[in-house]
This record gives sequence, structure tokens and C-alpha cells, in this order.
Amino acid sequence: MANKQHVDILESGVPAWNAWREQNARVVPDFIGADLSAADLAGADLRGALLLQANLSDANLEGARLPRAILSAADLSGANLVRSSLSMADLNSAVLAGADLSGADLDLASFQEASLVEAKLSGASLSHAVFKGADLREADLRGSLHQATDFSEADLSEADLSDTFAGGISLRGAKLVGAKLKRAVLSHADLRGANLERTVLKEADLAGADLEDANLNWADLTGADLSKARLIHTTLRNANLTGCAVFGVTAWGLDLLGAKQWDLRITDMGEPNVTVDDFEVAQFIHLLLNSRGLRRVIDQITSRVVLILGRFTPREEPVLDVVRVGLRQSGYLPVSLELEAFKTTDLRENTSQLARWARFLVVDMTDATGVSRELRALVSALPTVPVQPLLLTGSGDQKMLERFRQYPWVLPTHYYRSAVSLNSSLAEKVIRPAELRAVELQGEWMDR
Repeated sequence: MANKQHVDILESGVPAWNAWREQNARVVPDFIGADLSAADLAGADLRGALLLQANLSDANLEGARLPRAILSAADLSGANLVRSSLSMADLNSAVLAGADLSGADLDLASFQEASLVEAKLSGASLSHAVFKGADLREADLRGSLHQATDFSEADLSEADLSDTFAGGISLRGAKLVGAKLKRAVLSHADLRGANLERTVLKEADLAGADLEDANLNWADLTGADLSKARLIHTTLRNANLTGCAVFGVTAWGLDLLGAKQWDLRITDMGEPNVTVDDFEVAQFIHLLLNSRGLRRVIDQITSRVVLILGRFTPREEPVLDVVRVGLRQSGYLPVSLELEAFKTTDLRENTSQLARWARFLVVDMTDATGVSRELRALVSALPTVPVQPLLLTGSGDQKMLERFRQYPWVLPTHYYRSAVSLNSSLAEKVIRPAELRAVELQGEWMDR
């Protein structure tokens, strides 16, 4: 039972209580099982207080000091704990449904098996805090700060963790169905066995994260960074992986049925951008670019890969998108490379090998002047690969185009006025002629 003297002093007001605490610093406040519901305790000094099974529902504890307080099984539902200090506090099995802990210091606190349904923790600091098995459904954790926070086996369904910094945390076996994690930093997080079905992970940082046996069905990972992540037996059915960075990913036994896998970046940060349209092909293409032995083995292999070359500045992005989409709709796998990649000798050599492996090339010549020599050298070395030049009407280097016409495998230049006009003519004027020429060249090669 609670110490009646302590309860009476606290109920007389926070100023009186804080003054008493200052004079009795060694006394451990005893409020075990006390009814302090709806009490105004803003700014109260409750450091190390015993509040086991206390009723603090709807209490005002804004700015209160509760480091090392024992609040296990306490009722804090609807309580105002804004900017309060709960570092190293024990809140195991406590009820904090609807409580407001915005901006609170929760470092090293323990919330095992606690209920935080619809709780507000935006901007809170949760470094080394433990939420193992806690119920955080629909909780607001936007902008919260984490380091080695433990959410293993916790239920975070429909919770909002957007813009959260949570590198190195444990979400092992956690349930995050429908959670919002847009732009969240989850680098090196432990997500083994986690349920992330329908989770929004747009632009999230998952670099180095462990997603073994995780469920990401229907998840939105658009623009997410999966570099060096571990995906072993991970399910990604109907997930959206468009624009993901996948350099260095460890992937085995993936289930990608129905997943969107467009524009996956396979090169590391600081390297020229190389994108492909298939997760498993991404690893193969990267291996191709970096393994001379493998390149020799597949040198004569034809495939559905179409290499797109051009200067992909923001102005040219709509044109690149039109070509990618058109190729996909025609059953090809587009791989795009920036022409600036030719400035690197090793990558120029690798690109030449990849071009030989492609079904055909689509080259936007609109802004290719700076690499004309390298581009001409590439084209001249591709007698079995059709090259379809594109050019924005009224632009480009006409002399360079004249030089290309000497090669029989280079098709007539297709001129376009805009991305819209290119979209309407791509299938008949670009893809079909290139495919027909590929068939012809393949036949000529077989007849030799």
C-alpha cells in the first residue's frame, strides 16, 4: 500500500512536494497502488518513486522527472507525459494507451509487455529502451530517436515511424502490418521474421538490415536503400521495389511473385548509375560487370536485355521513362547507363561487354557530344548487335550521326519532338525495327 504521508504531500501541490523531496532526498517515495488519476503533477520530482500498480490515468505529468521510477503495471492511460524524463524507468506491463510521451526522454527505460496503443511518442528519445512484446498499435513515433532499441515481438501494426532514426534496432519477430516507415533510417536493423505486410517503406534506409524470413508482401519500398541488406527466404509478393538500391544485397530463396522490380540500382554510391528491372538479374548483371570469366562464358548469349545509353539529366528523365516503359511492355528488360560512365576506362570496357550481350541498344544522341569518340568505338565493336539512335528534333551532332551510318547494324536515326511523341511511335519506329534487325544479324552470324 502507498505511504499516506507521501500521498498527502503530493496532493497538496507540486511546489510543496518538490520542496519536501529536496529536504528528504534519501527517502524513496512510496505510491504503490495509489489513486492519482487526473492529478496535476506537471514538473513533479518523482525520481526513483515506487508507483507499481498506481492509477495515473489522465494525470498531467508534463515535464515530470521520473528517472528510475518503478511504474510496472501502473495505469497511465491518457496521461500527459510530454517532455517528461523516464530514463531507466520500469514500465513493464504498464498501460499507456493514448498517453502523450512526445519529446520524452525514454532512454534505457523498459516497456516489456506494456500497452501503448495509440500512444504519442513523436520526437521522443528511446535509446536502448526495451519494448519487447509491447503493444504499440497505431502509435505515433514520427521523428523519434533510437539506438539499440528493442522492439522484438512487439506489435507496431499501423504505427507511424516516418522520419524515425532507428539504426541498429531490433524488430525481430515484430508485427508491423500497415505501418508507416517512410524515410525511416533502419540501417543494420534486425528484422528477422518480422511481418511487414503492406508496410510503407518509401525512401527508407535499410542498408545492411537483416530481413531473413521477413514478410514484405504488398510493402511499398519505392526508392528504399537495400544496399548490403540480407534477404534470405524473404517474401516480397506484390511488393513495390521500384528505384531501390540493391548493391551488395545477399539474396537467397526470395519470393518475388507479382513484385514490381523496376530501375533497381546495382552500383554503389559514388559510382555511375546502372539500373536493371529484375532483382535476381540485378545480381547477375553486377557479377557480369565485375567478372571477366563470366563475361567470356555468356559473350554469345542473346537475351531480353536492352541497353539504353544517354545523358539522363532531369530534363531527359521523361524520355528515359518512355523508353523503359515501352521496352517493358514489349517483354524486354531495360538496363540504363549514363554516357558519362564512358569516362571511366574500366566501366567503358565493362559496358562494351554488356552491350555485346544485349538484344539491341537504344542510344539517345541528343546530348552525346562529350563522349562521341567513346560511343563511336563502342558502336564499331558491335557487328552483331543492332543500334537504334534517338535524337530530339533540332539538336545533336549531325557529323557524329553521319559517322555512325557507315555501320550496317546501326539503324536510321529516329527523331522525336517530345517524350509524348516518342511514346506514340516507340513500338513501331524503334522497338520493332531493332528486333527485326537483331533477328537478321543473328541469322547472318549463324550462316557464317
